[in-house]
Amino acid sequence: MRYVWIVLAGAASYGLLSTFTKLAYSQGYGLGGVVGSQTLLGFIGMTIVAAGLRARRSSPRQRPSRRQAMRLLLTGFVTGLTGIVYYGALQYIEASLAIILLFQFTWIGVLGEALIRRRKPEKGQLWALLPLLAGTVLAAGPDVWRGEAAWQGIVLGLASACTYSGFIAASGTVAPGVHPVTRSVWIAAGAALITMALLPPKHLFDGQFTGGLWQWGVLLAAFGVLLPVTAFAVGVPHIGPGLASILGAVELPVAVAMSYAVLGEPVSLPQWFGVLLILGGVALPELLRRRAPDAPPSPAPSR
Repeated sequence: MRYVWIVLAGAASYGLLSTFTKLAYSQGYGLGGVVGSQTLLGFIGMTIVAAGLRARRSSPRQRPSRRQAMRLLLTGFVTGLTGIVYYGALQYIEASLAIILLFQFTWIGVLGEALIRRRKPEKGQLWALLPLLAGTVLAAGPDVWRGEAAWQGIVLGLASACTYSGFIAASGTVAPGVHPVTRSVWIAAGAALITMALLPPKHLFDGQFTGGLWQWGVLLAAFGVLLPVTAFAVGVPHIGPGLASILGAVELPVAVAMSYAVLGEPVSLPQWFGVLLILGGVALPELLRRRAPDAPPSPAPSR
């Protein structure tokens, strides 16, 4: 149970990010500064964590091969793009809607795998689409039902779901033999590089970062990179990736609850019911898989 709580804490930390981002926007900071601060400080923090772990281990320093390093950097590019488009969506729509759109990665990933690998989805995945889609319709909220939500935010939110599904597909196959923390350092480096390339880090030179932006960068890096990556690296080997994938869905209710409690965004009872349906859809494939004999586990969540 200790490791269950560790993984839950790591997953819940992801749910805080949209609220922190909204609060940073309310203080006048822009997309480039917010995302850039998170990715840069996240990379620095993961490097420090990896150095500390290497100092405690008696084994020699573990290095990925050149090919593995390049693939990890490319994976980092994808997660960096996810942060850019997701935080971009938060400029136009409420945090509670943005997280709902991000969670569309569940069925987008199933569809993408079916198209790319030309493989029919598992029966459990198909059954899961019913509560996922029904929950999305309910959880989207009245602004979407009335067509009043900003189309830019909806497009960016769905784009974040697409890039996040691509990241999950890549993270489960890239350099699996490398230590999770070492992999995370390279992925964090890729995220920082693509962010600085697409959003030049002007905030580092115009006084924004030292003037207060660094505080939001520290919070986003801690709860978006350091805590969840470390928690999954410690907990998943003990509880298994299948259970971790279910526990990872706690990000959704945490994000919606934070948007309601801290940001004051209205969340109706039908929307909460939609959130529960989405959680059920996320958990259903793994629950059905556990009932099947000799079933392989599903991949653990990661970002």
